Formats: sequence, structure tokens, C-alpha cells
Amino acid sequence: MAEVYVVPRAGRAPRWPSTAPRGLSRALLAKEGAFVPLDAYWISRLQTGDVLKAAPPKALVEGRAAFAAARTEAASRYQFRDTRDLDAAARIEAARTASAAYADARVNDKGTAAEARAKAIDAGASVAEAEAHATLIVSQACVGRAVEADALAIAAEQALDGASPEGRKELAPRVAEVRRTAVLLKGAATKAAKIAAKAAEDAAAEAAAQDEEADAEEANAEAAGQDDEEG
Repeated sequence: MAEVYVVPRAGRAPRWPSTAPRGLSRALLAKEGAFVPLDAYWISRLQTGDVLKAAPPKALVEGRAAFAAARTEAASRYQFRDTRDLDAAARIEAARTASAAYADARVNDKGTAAEARAKAIDAGASVAEAEAHATLIVSQACVGRAVEADALAIAAEQALDGASPEGRKELAPRVAEVRRTAVLLKGAATKAAKIAAKAAEDAAAEAAAQDEEADAEEANAEAAGQDDEEG
């Protein structure tokens, strides 16, 4: 059946129909939208204006393409007789590929930090402030990757649950690989968050010291002025 990407109209709260897959039945349509079948239910939602057609996010389009490619690859690699095993293999392979890409993206963190640090200094920030800014950006990127990797691991584990006993035995190592990557990225995110927190503390301490120094200089200047008046 043909599909269309839709998003909720502002102020509306459309739901998935009761016939939707498990987990979506009667659930609210996410504000980000989703691909839905162009059946009588969703045609009605379009006609009433509950949902609007929209361009799907690039990442989602690429993800669907990756799933289709993974399904084809799984069909050639595994001799599954059960369609559910083939679908599980495709979903797990797509998750594994995306998870590996998030892990590989860590190589860009140093460059991202250096660029953010330089921009902050150019904008007038102190070295400590620039460091806090740079480490925060890297930390946010690490957290984002960790969250996405965990979602991929969950998706892979759910896909494995849908496979036959024979399929689960064959695919379990790949699911474990996706989960290991998620754990690795979670650890990296935790470490990055600690570094960012320490840099923020250092920047705050430096700013407080500078304020105290400025206050002391101002007090000394006022005292010197009073001495001049008395003299």
C-alpha cells in the first residue's frame, strides 16, 4: 500500500487507528510526523485537516533506504525460510550500520571543540570560557549519539524478539554488537559531561576571581581618592 508522510496540524491531536501495529494503536501521532499508509483512515484525517502532508526528514528517508538495502543484503547472506527472520535481520543490520556510524563520528569531536574554542575566543571570551563552551558542545554531541545508539540497540533487541528461535541464534551476536556500541557511547557521553562540568566550574571560578579583583581595585581607587581629598 502507498504511504505518505504526515504531521499533526497545529492544535490537533490525531491518533493512530486501533488497527495500527503494537505500540502505535490509538497512540498520538508524534509532532515530528510519520509515514502512514494511505488508507481510508488516514485519507479521512487528511480530509478533515487533522494531519498535513509534509516532506519527511532526510535522516528518515535515508533510514528507510538503509532498511531496504539491509533487507536485500540479509536475504543474500542468510538462508532464512521465515519472513520474520528476514525482516529481523534487515532491521538489526540497519541498526548496526547506523550505530557504527555514530561511533565513527567521535573522530570529529576534537575538530569540533577546536573550532568552537576559536570562535568563542574571537568573540571575546576568555580561555576558560572558550574551553567551557567547547567542551559543552562536544558533551551535547556525545549525549545525542549515546541516546540515538541506545534507541538503535533497543530496536535491534526488539527485532530479535520477533525472529524464530533459529533466527535469534544466528542474529544474537549482531544485536550484542549494537548494544556494546551503545554502552561505549554512553560511557563516552558520561566522560564528556564530566569534562564539560569541570570546565564550567573553572570558568565560573575565573570569573569570580576577576570580579573580586575588579572590586578590590575599585575599593583601592576610592580609598586613594579620599586620601587625596583629605590631603
